[in-house]
Amino acid sequence: MEIDGSELAIRQDKGLSSSATLSPQTQTPPAPPPDGSPSPPTVTLVAADELREHQPWKPSPFHPGPSFKSLEWSADGTTVIAATTSKTILSYVLPTDLLDPRRHDDAISTTSTPQPPHCHYNHHSIKPQGHLEFGTTPLSFAAAPYFSLSTPWTQTVLVGCPDKPLQLFPLFPGNEDGVSSDATTTPSPIATYSLIKHETEAYMAPFALSWTAPGSHFVVGTNNLLALFDISRTSNDPPILRVPTTASLYAGALYGLGVSGNVSALAATPAHSLTAAGTWTRGVGLYDLARAGDLASHWNLRDNRDSDSGVSYDGGGVVQLLWSPCGRYLVVNERKSNGLLVYDVRGTHRLLATLSGRSNKTARPIRCTVYGSGASASGDSDDTTFELWSGTDDGSVVMYESVGKQEGAVEPTFSDACKWFRTGNMRDIATG
Repeated sequence: MEIDGSELAIRQDKGLSSSATLSPQTQTPPAPPPDGSPSPPTVTLVAADELREHQPWKPSPFHPGPSFKSLEWSADGTTVIAATTSKTILSYVLPTDLLDPRRHDDAISTTSTPQPPHCHYNHHSIKPQGHLEFGTTPLSFAAAPYFSLSTPWTQTVLVGCPDKPLQLFPLFPGNEDGVSSDATTTPSPIATYSLIKHETEAYMAPFALSWTAPGSHFVVGTNNLLALFDISRTSNDPPILRVPTTASLYAGALYGLGVSGNVSALAATPAHSLTAAGTWTRGVGLYDLARAGDLASHWNLRDNRDSDSGVSYDGGGVVQLLWSPCGRYLVVNERKSNGLLVYDVRGTHRLLATLSGRSNKTARPIRCTVYGSGASASGDSDDTTFELWSGTDDGSVVMYESVGKQEGAVEPTFSDACKWFRTGNMRDIATG
């Protein structure tokens, strides 16, 4: 499974923004839609890179080599930032002519595997311009929300490693005037932030990181604790606010008070001051960090059941939380769960819908992404609805349209059943 995520691919979806995915891809013509139904999105591969090309060893059946763990777009949409299992963070600055059509004689193939006649590799071959290498595998990272390719001081990333303080690094080290393509060593951090357990004076593991608007603070999730840091306090300063997610470990386990366990996912939205936190024990809590970390609401996913079908969706712990662009809805993504849970955070924070039809039987995180849907296939436009795209464990992609309008079990609007990927699962997807 490690080699399944060893290739980075940038795709363009017709009528949508470009998207970045993790896994090998091929281009297969989609099946014609039934009469009277809307045509599915047209997906075109525009750029790709193979991770093993940057490694000193050759892959083998016993050691397939490193893979991509996760990726995200920069705030200005010019750069893709990827974390790998080889203890590195890579930054890909996309070419300005990324979406321009290319002639077939300019095509650069990133694989020597023979392909069917309908597969045309007329895409860009991209390489990382930024390379950060660490002694241990980072547990989490988060690029600055004010990132701008034209402003070097904004090109930073927060990195959380075990048994170390949180560190702020430049994404393109070695060149103060812009992007450096020769930077292959990790420089000294710009700033450090300490998250220490008072009883043992040991560093606490930062399982999740999230910036809060407008980028002057960030939140760290660890064992039974949220910590809020001021980015301007750069001298290994402690957090300005520590918020226990449960009154005590025993009270949380016995009486369900708060959210206990390792905080594995965080999500903040500029629409309001609430920060959502999810744990490996399937707990979800909403915290108002602007009001000294008040707990607005919390619930356990084991208690949820689809009101229409009566079906409950099992899961192996929260791996991702996503706010809708309007800030009204919260999407919960779990391991080993075929359903994505959509909550209406207004009022009683009830379960609004379950996005079913996504195959996910693996313990590895399979992530998704959301963005404003604009006009749907029927021509309707609503600022309170959004689209959600997710990968699956069989290498395909599913898309849900007009999320927020529908209740109960919701089937995918579009499913890429023709397998864009040669083998393995599609572990991450991001749009920008």
